[in-house]
Amino acid sequence: VISILKVLVFIIDQCFRLSSNDLQHSSCKLRTVALPTLPCSCTLTSPLYITGSLDPCLCNLLSMTSFSLSETKMHGSIPGCLSSLILLEHIWLPSNSFTGSIPDMSAMTNLQMLDLSGNRLSGPFPQVMNSPSLWSLDVESNDLSGSLPSWLCNVTSLLNFNCQSNGFEGYIPDCIGDIVLLQSAKLSGNSLTGNIPSSIGSLINLRYLALSSNDFSGNLPDEFSQLSSLLWLDMSSNPFNTSVLALAGSLAPLTRLMYLNLANCSLSGELDYKLFWNDDLLVGYVFINLINLDLSSNRLTGTIPRIISWWDNLIVLDLSYNDFYGYLPDSMSRFSSIALHGNSRLNAASSSSLSSDGTSTSINNNNEVTLPYFMVANFANMVANDSGHFSCPSIDSKSKSNAYTLDPQYYDFNMCQCAGNDYGSKGVCSMCLPHTFCPGAQQVIVDAGYYP
Repeated sequence: VISILKVLVFIIDQCFRLSSNDLQHSSCKLRTVALPTLPCSCTLTSPLYITGSLDPCLCNLLSMTSFSLSETKMHGSIPGCLSSLILLEHIWLPSNSFTGSIPDMSAMTNLQMLDLSGNRLSGPFPQVMNSPSLWSLDVESNDLSGSLPSWLCNVTSLLNFNCQSNGFEGYIPDCIGDIVLLQSAKLSGNSLTGNIPSSIGSLINLRYLALSSNDFSGNLPDEFSQLSSLLWLDMSSNPFNTSVLALAGSLAPLTRLMYLNLANCSLSGELDYKLFWNDDLLVGYVFINLINLDLSSNRLTGTIPRIISWWDNLIVLDLSYNDFYGYLPDSMSRFSSIALHGNSRLNAASSSSLSSDGTSTSINNNNEVTLPYFMVANFANMVANDSGHFSCPSIDSKSKSNAYTLDPQYYDFNMCQCAGNDYGSKGVCSMCLPHTFCPGAQQVIVDAGYYP
């Protein structure tokens, strides 16, 4: 293990071309050293495996403009005197074990980037930050709490803001729209509440927005449709408790959107025509550039419409854990990944349209429902049921390049097999009776001398 003081002294020695005789390596003597006024950038990263804590003598490096200490085993608090290093432009301290609060940084008017992510910092944000050139602020994965400070709205130079996985509460500040240059905002994994403010529509440069795992509710404001640059949107795990049409209606004008996650948002309703076509849009088609869509774990119902193929660029679709019913349309064969498990009524055998044109379900010679034509059962990869009494094949695509998940209810458990020493069929399997042998399926062999 290398002492942090020795490493710092080594870096300073190299940076300022000082003789090793000028510095005492055994203890911190930086206060007695007449350091030049030239700018210095000190970078310490793994695999140095530095341990220990930051000594306040670090604050004597008044000419330092960049301080990087990432992925080490440093712990303890960040010295409050760090704010005296007013020439600092970059502070990069991610993936350490620093504790305590974020020190006051109001005097650091040259600060451009601050990354304190992946530590154990606690308490609220500092009262104020006055750097007019701050473009990146990252405090993800700490234990910070309190409300999001209103001074954020004054940092109009901010391009990237990340406060994911903390304990922030309250509302998104109404003035959020003042940060017009913002390109990435990650607020997931907190306890933020209320409605999303209408001022968010002013963030016309926003490309990446993560709001998942909070407590947002209600409909999106009409102004949300003004986020014309948005490419990636994750609003999963929020109790919006509204219809999928109402929520998606605000997103329909976002024609550049490529990733959309609305899983576990308490959405209800069906996959209506309006989710695929909007007469008010210039191009007509909705979500025309969408590649990945997650609508899992909601309360969606109805059949899956054939026009789902109108999502022309969609590759990954997750409709799992809803209440869809009926059969799968042929048009779903174009998707590379489909998740449909957890829809117990998605069962072709219950559909009245098995023989209609466009149905992808087939009936075998035993009048049993089988898989859609573009799916194939992989009996080399059997998946055990939770009961342990039977297993069913995983589902592959005939092209061998796609990934599908489908509950065995869809094909009425016809391809499922009872576990060893069990008997039965179609997912109804029981343990073999005493003095009998069950080689599989519905076969029961009674031991000699016994009558079942």
